[in-house]
Amino acid sequence: MENNYKAAKRILFLVLIGWMLILTKFILFKESVNYYKHYFSAQSFRDHATKEALKYANTVPFKTITETFTSHNKSMTYKVLNLGGNILGFIPLGLVFPILFMALRSFVKTIIAVLFVSLIFELIQRYTGLGIFDVDDLLLNLTGGIAGYILYKVIRPVLKSQSKIGKFE
Repeated sequence: MENNYKAAKRILFLVLIGWMLILTKFILFKESVNYYKHYFSAQSFRDHATKEALKYANTVPFKTITETFTSHNKSMTYKVLNLGGNILGFIPLGLVFPILFMALRSFVKTIIAVLFVSLIFELIQRYTGLGIFDVDDLLLNLTGGIAGYILYKVIRPVLKSQSKIGKFE
């Protein structure tokens, strides 16, 4: 039973790494390969992207969320994918962190860890020009982390019953 538990944790850890790579692709590397060839080879291109990222950065909570919902120029599909994607992308972190890391079993610690991951992505965008810093992304990502943690609490009894050795206490 102990070997099954260790194997399951290893697999879940690999899934977490894979998910972090997927998040990195969607958050930081949205453009075509040619874009990044120019971005990483031309200082002037990189400087321009960084200036643009600063120009459009949002530090006002709920500004982007409100603008997205009230905009008549954006389709409902865009609105749902944009806002929902930020939430859905971080649900796995709120679910998996407390399963993998005993130190993150409490709600507060899990949410701080999710917030930290989200903040790292936003700061990379802010300082590299690989995206636009948006405080609303932090709020939406945090919402996803909370939903993931709630899901963890819901499935925790199942995990405990499947784990006869009590690893999920």
